[in-house]
Amino acid sequence: MHIKEKYPIEAETSIIVWEHFKQDAFATFTLSRIRLMRSTALNSFAMLIVCTYAVIKYHCGWKITMLTVVGFLTMAIASDLAHFNLLNNYYKKTMKLENSYLNKGDVKSSEKASSQS
Repeated sequence: MHIKEKYPIEAETSIIVWEHFKQDAFATFTLSRIRLMRSTALNSFAMLIVCTYAVIKYHCGWKITMLTVVGFLTMAIASDLAHFNLLNNYYKKTMKLENSYLNKGDVKSSEKASSQS
């Protein structure tokens, strides 16, 4: 719920849809990648703070300080964007699968209704 509130993605789908398509491995793999990108973004930001503090404390110079800030900030932003992109694509694919599953269910129920009448 916290993740859904943070990102402007409207998840109108259920994870249960993956069971019907026998793609549990894909879902597990994609969710692992999403978690890795989220943790990389958080760890990069933490490393930005710690390394910048260490560089400033030990007076290594402004060039190395700026290199540290730019490097870890770039990594944090890139991994956050990758996390958002993976999450967005995952929900889009899940919604497509769910819609196709629901449409197949409608076709099967309409076929049953027409065969019974």
